[in-house]
This record gives sequence, structure tokens and C-alpha cells, in this order.
Amino acid sequence: MPALLALVVVTAVWGLTFVQVKDAVAIYPLFAFLAVRFAIASLVLAVPAAPRLRSLG
Repeated sequence: MPALLALVVVTAVWGLTFVQVKDAVAIYPLFAFLAVRFAIASLVLAVPAAPRLRSLG
């Protein structure tokens, strides 16, 4: 049951982001919005990836 609840929550959050992105693209230039979005995602993913990347040499 916890797995089902997690799937429902992820689906709800993912669905809500569609509405937010649609509104944001109407306000901000598309390129600037995507640049900020990918920069934030890169920083978030760099935190857990940093130790692994350092161990590669």
C-alpha cells in the first residue's frame, strides 16, 4: 500500500507541474525559463553525484 500511495503522490505532483510550467512559459521567455530549470536540476543532481564523480579519477 505505501508503494501505491507513493505512485499517487508522484503522479499528482507531476501533473501539477504541467500547469505551473504552462503558466511560467506564458510569463517568462522560453529560453530563460529552460535555462533556469536545467541549471537548478544540474545543481540538485550534482550534490549526490559529486562523490561518485571524484572516485572515477
